Amino acid sequence: MGPIGFGPVETRIGGRLQGEIWARLSEDTLATVTVVLGSARWDAYARISAGYRLFGAYLGPEAAVYADRTGYGKWSLGIHATDFGFGDFRFRLSGGCSYESETHRLGPYVSVATWVPL
Repeated sequence: MGPIGFGPVETRIGGRLQGEIWARLSEDTLATVTVVLGSARWDAYARISAGYRLFGAYLGPEAAVYADRTGYGKWSLGIHATDFGFGDFRFRLSGGCSYESETHRLGPYVSVATWVPL
């Protein structure tokens, strides 16, 4: 690694399995669960969220965790706005506080996801 953490990285090949459940428990509520497992780094990620429809999106809390075989881990806790749209595109915007085991520090995070409904 270079002096600021950038540099060549070991090449890894592996598989990835991802599963998601989006449950609209009522007309105005949404609950989601996401799990991602990878074999290249032997890592796992999970995210849960819940939301209530306000202002054209589901708004509510979210929490996520990540860990890999090296002992590195992180978690986040925040809020999200999910399923608002522009044209054919739908979005999720989230932000909050995250913690990384390597640095032992709290810090902010922002995440944006987009999709096109089928």
